[in-house]
Amino acid sequence: MAYSTKQKVFCLGVYITSAMQQTQLWSAKNNMLLNPDKTAIVNLSLSYRKPNDDPVTFDQTTITPSESVKFLGILVDNHLTFIDHIDGSVNECNSKLFLMRQLRKVGMDKNGLKTYYCRNVCSVLTYAFPCVL
Repeated sequence: MAYSTKQKVFCLGVYITSAMQQTQLWSAKNNMLLNPDKTAIVNLSLSYRKPNDDPVTFDQTTITPSESVKFLGILVDNHLTFIDHIDGSVNECNSKLFLMRQLRKVGMDKNGLKTYYCRNVCSVLTYAFPCVL
């Protein structure tokens, strides 16, 4: 029996229990198990009202909605502002730029610095930002 840890279910809030049950049935039919301990729920809302935080019971496990979830390397928050994701990307780029300055101080040539920048800094900036390209 296979084990799936990366299952994602997108549905309207009122149908979440039904969608999770359907996903569990599909998984069982395809010889896979779902792990409710690794299941996260985020109630998305474009308004600034507090979203519904009622817990959902799935496979005898209570799942409390969280404010954000990581999906394909992107931190998605419940208001779709992506502020936490942007802050994390900026912090990651700052540490990589600090290392780049250290590499320049120890004598790395411009081609090496350009290669380092393109592979380490630019890749973080352009991941999931198609408008930058």
